[in-house]
Amino acid sequence: MCDEKACQIKAVKRQIARSKVVVYSKSKCPHCKAVKALFKDLGVEYVAIELDSLGSLGDSIQDALLELTGQSTVPNVFINGKHYGGNSQIQELKKSGALADILDGDSYDLIVVGGGTAGLSAAVTAADLGAKVALVDYVAESPKGTKWGLGGTCINVGCVPKILMHHAAISGQKLEDAGRVGFEVSIKDHSWPDLVSKISTHIKQLNQKTEASLEERNIAYFNARAKMKSRNEVQLVSMDANNDETLTVITGRKIILACGKRPRIPSDLVGSDLCITSDDLFSLPKHPGHVLCVGGGYVALETAGFLRSFGSRVTVAHTGDSSFLLPRFDRQMVDVVAENLRLSGIRFVSDGQLVKVESTTTDDDHHQLKAHVRNSSSEVRVLSVDTVLVAIGRKADVSDMDLHVAGVSVNADGEILVDESGRTGNPDIFAIGDVAAGTPDLASFATQCGKRVANFLFAENPDGRGLMRNFGDPPTVVFTPAEFASLGFSEEAAVAEFGADQVSAHFQYFAPVRERISVKYGGRNCAKVVCKKEKSGVEKVVGLHFVGPFAGEIMQGFVLAMETGLLTKQALDAMLGISGTNAQVLTNLQLSNKC
Repeated sequence: MCDEKACQIKAVKRQIARSKVVVYSKSKCPHCKAVKALFKDLGVEYVAIELDSLGSLGDSIQDALLELTGQSTVPNVFINGKHYGGNSQIQELKKSGALADILDGDSYDLIVVGGGTAGLSAAVTAADLGAKVALVDYVAESPKGTKWGLGGTCINVGCVPKILMHHAAISGQKLEDAGRVGFEVSIKDHSWPDLVSKISTHIKQLNQKTEASLEERNIAYFNARAKMKSRNEVQLVSMDANNDETLTVITGRKIILACGKRPRIPSDLVGSDLCITSDDLFSLPKHPGHVLCVGGGYVALETAGFLRSFGSRVTVAHTGDSSFLLPRFDRQMVDVVAENLRLSGIRFVSDGQLVKVESTTTDDDHHQLKAHVRNSSSEVRVLSVDTVLVAIGRKADVSDMDLHVAGVSVNADGEILVDESGRTGNPDIFAIGDVAAGTPDLASFATQCGKRVANFLFAENPDGRGLMRNFGDPPTVVFTPAEFASLGFSEEAAVAEFGADQVSAHFQYFAPVRERISVKYGGRNCAKVVCKKEKSGVEKVVGLHFVGPFAGEIMQGFVLAMETGLLTKQALDAMLGISGTNAQVLTNLQLSNKC
């Protein structure tokens, strides 16, 4: 419980946050009458609190105002949550012309909620088109207490640190390979703290550069939680120097919600507080030791790959059979990825659901975790590990944003419902990136959505339909040790879409020339195209998949060709390959599947 003055101060803060202009007044005060008349003449709505009509409560409020502002007299005027003094100060602001700017100061052409890939792309594009933009971003701590700066998941705990660790792992492998081709190489143990420190330093530099890019464009940046106050008002919730909650309201002609997602941990998992997620992995202070990666998607397999290279024993536990690894990807290619991971020493436990984690201490005082994994027959096996990484997907969390107040609806998973243009139920509010229902959780997709929606809003695009949906099946890379790049339809999806008699699939396993005498283990590489048979006899490429070194770099060059719809199997066969490269295999796909 707070004392009377503290309670009144909080009440005043709530009041000034709820209204654009608040005048604490006394009904017979001539100065109060003058300032209220000024606002009326300007057509500015204001809330007047007549202290002399409130009895002793009015005295308490005036005491609170004195404590809060240092001003004992009335009128006491607040605009957009900020104190501007009394009548003489407001009159002077009007005379100088500054009052109009102050009244408009917290009104924006666009408010973007979320400082990740999608939000930054939208904010920067809109500002470059001349819009007055505000960006609101706040990162809630993970259950393990991890927090980070501006830039969202991709910069802080996703794409950037993941790729840096992937490259570090590849670098270590190359050192080992060098010893197989005549170099005398002395390899010391890998220093996990050193790698984490270097990645942390780089990410902080990116945070600073990102914030600087907002400043260069005069984008107002608010590090605060956002709640919808009305259909076009956003309430910002932050903490002041005294750790008291501060509320501010800003207004946007248009609003873009780009709040992203966070890792999902099952609510019924016993001992979930002993687990980590990808939010925590890249800042672990010490080597994670023997790791249980729970899940069969991107994060679990990518993490398993680089941790194994850093000397960890790694077990991957996933529900179902092998079809639950990288679902929606081409199964033939996923089998190649899984085989390569097994060859590197990673152990797979299929049909395994993590149900309990408990902390134990071994006889030599070593802290360990006991992970209880249950199969579909209710049989439980217990794995002794040092770290449990839960990577079973991500979820949107907008439950505390009061979206319903603004006419914005969500689905059962908390994702914001949008139409093909990214619009929500409120035509002035859009949702983009991972938080938008039905969109891929991919940074590249989020970037393009941000650009397209901002261009539509501020470059006078005449048609907003299809802004979010005309990418087709987007290109992506799974950064396992042998990278897996994928674009367009898998063989299974193509058969479901076009029918088996209309689909052909061609592939080739290969060994990169540059690695044939140096690689540690004989992992498989594979290239594959999935084609739709045209009436003309041409096989139009509708899916392209590649497992091998630098697969993403190879795939990027084919994205434009695929998007034009002009890439065919016949064109690949006739293409002049560059001798000695991995991409050359695409000119010689000799094996075919019977679809």
